[in-house]
Amino acid sequence: EFESTFLFRNIDFSLINSLRRIIISEVPTIAIDLVCIESNTSSLHDEFIVHRLSLLPLFSENIDEIKYSRECECDNYCSFCSSVFELNVTAKEGIKYVFSTDLIEISNRFYNSKNENFPIHSSSLFKSYSDPKIIIAKLNKGQRIKLTCVAKKGIGKMHAKWSPISILKIKTEPNLKIDLEALNSLMGDNLKEKISKTFSEFFKFEKHISKVNFSDLYLNGRIFFFEKTLSSLVEFFLQEKIDPLKIIINKQEEKVFYIHIESTGALSCKLILKSAIQIMKQKLNFIGIHVEKLN
Repeated sequence: EFESTFLFRNIDFSLINSLRRIIISEVPTIAIDLVCIESNTSSLHDEFIVHRLSLLPLFSENIDEIKYSRECECDNYCSFCSSVFELNVTAKEGIKYVFSTDLIEISNRFYNSKNENFPIHSSSLFKSYSDPKIIIAKLNKGQRIKLTCVAKKGIGKMHAKWSPISILKIKTEPNLKIDLEALNSLMGDNLKEKISKTFSEFFKFEKHISKVNFSDLYLNGRIFFFEKTLSSLVEFFLQEKIDPLKIIINKQEEKVFYIHIESTGALSCKLILKSAIQIMKQKLNFIGIHVEKLN
C-alpha cells in the first residue's frame, strides 16, 4: 500500500516529469505546523523536538475535507483547517522512550471537530502497520515533555514536511526486446536450461517441448528488462559464442515508463497518484481557459 510501481504507456516524458514534480511538491497532506512547549526537561532542545514532530507522517486520507489556513475565516485555527494534538510523557522509573503513539489528538477540547487525524502508527487507527512506531525522544528518570501542537494542511512546495512521498523513481523500459523464436533456434537444450537457471526471474525452460519461454513474473509485469539485465544477457551470449544482435532486437514501439513511489504513510500510493493526476488536469484546464481568452 505504501510502496508501489505504476506502469504508463503511450505517454510523453514531459507529462511523466510534470507528474513527478506534482507528486513531490503539490499533493496536500496534514503535518504539524505550530508547537507550544509547556515543559521540556529532556536532553533535546525545543527546536529539535519541534523539527521531529513536524516530520511525523499524519493520517491524511480525509485531506479534501480540510481547508488551507489561508482559505479559512478563523483567526488562528479551527475545526475546518486544523487538528490539535497533545504530548505529555514523564519518565517516572528509569529510561522512557517517547513514541509517535504518545501523540494524542485533543481537538474536541478546543472545538467540535469532525476531523480524524493521528500519527500513522497510532493504536487508534483501524488499520494495522508492520513498521515500528517512530521515536521522538528519550527521557531519563525524572525528565518530562509536555506540549500542544497544531497540524495544518499544506503542500511540499511550502515545506518538505508536507510532501507525501519519501522516494520517487522514474524508469523507462528500453526499446530492446528479446526474440524468443531466435533464442530457441540458436540454442541447444543445455544452453536453454542454463539461461533459464542464470536468469530464472525472466525465463523458464519447458523441457517437455524443449523451449524457453518468459517467466510468469515477467509476463505479469512484476519485473522488467532494464539496462543492467540486458547487459548481463549480452555477456552471456558472447561467452556462449552467440551473436546477441540476433536475439536482442531494437523495436521502436510504444513508450513505457515506470513510476516507483514510496509513501511516508500519510497517503497510500494509489491516492497520491490519483491526487496528482487531478491536480494536473486542473492546471491544464486553467491553461486552456487562458489560451481561449487570448484567441
